[in-house]
Amino acid sequence: MAAVLILAVAVLVFCDMMTGVHALSLVALALVLVFILMGWRRLRTNTRVLLMMALAVTALYAVRHGSFEQYMLSASRAMYLPALIAVMTLLRIAAQRSSMISRAGYYVVDQPPSRRFLLLAGAGHLFGILLNIGGFLLLMNIAQQTRKASNAAPAVAAIQERRITTAVVRGFAATMMWSPVGIALNILLPILPGLSWVDYLPYGLAATFAFCLLGWIFDRMEPRPRGPLQPKSGLGSAAALMGLVGLMVTITGSAALAETLLDMPLRAAILLIVPSFAFGWVLLTRAPGETIAGAFGWLAAEAGVQLPNAANEICVMTASGYLGMLIATLVPSDDLRALILWSGLEGGTLAVAIGATIVVSSLIGLNPMIPGTVLVASVVAAGLPISNTLLLLAVLTSWAVALVTSPMTSTVAIASSVVGKPPSVIGFRWNGAFALTFFVLVSILFLSVG
Repeated sequence: MAAVLILAVAVLVFCDMMTGVHALSLVALALVLVFILMGWRRLRTNTRVLLMMALAVTALYAVRHGSFEQYMLSASRAMYLPALIAVMTLLRIAAQRSSMISRAGYYVVDQPPSRRFLLLAGAGHLFGILLNIGGFLLLMNIAQQTRKASNAAPAVAAIQERRITTAVVRGFAATMMWSPVGIALNILLPILPGLSWVDYLPYGLAATFAFCLLGWIFDRMEPRPRGPLQPKSGLGSAAALMGLVGLMVTITGSAALAETLLDMPLRAAILLIVPSFAFGWVLLTRAPGETIAGAFGWLAAEAGVQLPNAANEICVMTASGYLGMLIATLVPSDDLRALILWSGLEGGTLAVAIGATIVVSSLIGLNPMIPGTVLVASVVAAGLPISNTLLLLAVLTSWAVALVTSPMTSTVAIASSVVGKPPSVIGFRWNGAFALTFFVLVSILFLSVG
């Protein structure tokens, strides 16, 4: 029943985007609330706190007599997040039937240290785009299992553990800056009038390249293990890795093509294309003698289990996006504009201030989505002196920095759990210098071009 509810949300959100009837998203919001209540026992304490915050802000909005039309628009934008997670979960379920995922993972882990960072970061990127946080967890587990199987000396194992972990974390975090199926772009692009994903793409790819290149430079500065190379598992396949690259290109290309040919928003195209690929993947991986009905029956059964299990992820993302959208409507635009103009912040200096706010907020416990959404929506509403492209780039680069450093983000929390190290070690000790350097470099760039 819970799985049916969240898939119905995806359908309603798709219809909302195609028709412009935002009342459909209010129905979707009601279904999400029912879904969350059905999975209440699965929710972590911090997830419940976030949900209570969302309810409190809703009450404040009502008390201040906020516009109902504006509320529907905010709900429409926020409801895309559970819809996206639902269809991406279907793709993740379909991937379980294919050995391509694990073979690609083992292949990149088996590489010698000189090539391992680039391939691990690339795999973290691919797994993150195609399978979201579940792909990140899968690759982390494969990497650590393979490392432990080598039985290296403790000093060598410690170096390998650090370099493998930072490579996967940095590769995954880089998806924030360009992926059309990622949470960040899909919550922020609708707020920015006149800016499309295709318009932003060159800047996002450039930032992604710089992020990964700097990550590689820092990896090369790490201590090198002395001793024989660890034996290969023999389970990897270069063809499997190239297959994942082809799948990523095909999905993103198909969504962009659907946007052009069918005259639909890219975000709506994603809700159509991703489950279509999931269904196709299930059909292509049928076991001998398995019928089409049997394959789809397996998909339905797995969705019935895994979608309810994603209650925490869905609640956190939905509540964070919803909070950001609604809080932004409560910010007095005229007062904000007057304050920013008085401070002298504009263009590059405003971009740096926005980025610093997001990073600091994440370090004290806020999901980067909340300050990111609030800042973008508030800046746009107030008509502050900064281009949409620079604004989006400032938010997404700082979001990526937060993902590799903040102990409160899912990436650092998962990496900490897999390797058995405190989140502060993963975020600050292993990634702190890299993240600070990247933030300083992009800040210098913003100041020079803004």
